[in-house]
Amino acid sequence: MRDYRSEIIEDPIRLDAVIEYLTDVQETPSGIAYQLQMLYTGFEKVAERCLMSVSVKLPKTETYHADLQAEFFKRFEFHREEIEKMKDLLSFRHFARWGYGQELTKDRVEELRAMALELWPSIKSTLMRHMGINDTDLFALS
Repeated sequence: MRDYRSEIIEDPIRLDAVIEYLTDVQETPSGIAYQLQMLYTGFEKVAERCLMSVSVKLPKTETYHADLQAEFFKRFEFHREEIEKMKDLLSFRHFARWGYGQELTKDRVEELRAMALELWPSIKSTLMRHMGINDTDLFALS
């Protein structure tokens, strides 16, 4: 079986960069929305690799993203609040990707940004724990 651990170790570093950018950037609502999409897409890549590491591969269907999230949260231990917040980010990701021409509400985008900034350390810690990754494993890549 393929060892996904080294690939998974690289992902939190990439997502940390998105979080760092989201922390400091003065962007338009659409710019923040794009960064939130990038963050959620990065999370999905980690979820896919974690699931593949336990021999789970989901078929690509119209419900793939929701199925991926459900399967991931079923197999790995997250707090209910984290799961609900990730569902909010998934919903927003879909809206922001397909709602071209729609005006984004600045307050809502800022609320989602704050939520993502608060949520990421906990999600990262849980991912690392499940995959047996220590902080020292990340030093060589940063």
